[in-house]
Amino acid sequence: MDALPNELRQLEEELIASRSSEPSTELRDRVLGEVQHALAVELRASRRQSRWAFAVSVAASVLVWMNMAISASPAPVGSTISVIKAGIEPDESDEV
Repeated sequence: MDALPNELRQLEEELIASRSSEPSTELRDRVLGEVQHALAVELRASRRQSRWAFAVSVAASVLVWMNMAISASPAPVGSTISVIKAGIEPDESDEV
């Protein structure tokens, strides 16, 4: 049982001796590659989202413009809308 602490002590000394102050260049390259990949994915998602936001705002603007255009256009003479706008009561003879 005494051999176990000596082995552990020896293992600890080997680990301390092999430890370097900086990570290996391979690890550095892997980490930087992963960070660049994650940033690129996030940038693409952000661009995709901004394209959809632009498309939605254009569609909303078109709908508002169409609503305003229809509201501002004169109604055909004799239609129910033109009669209501003019404040004229429809004749009973007009009803079919």
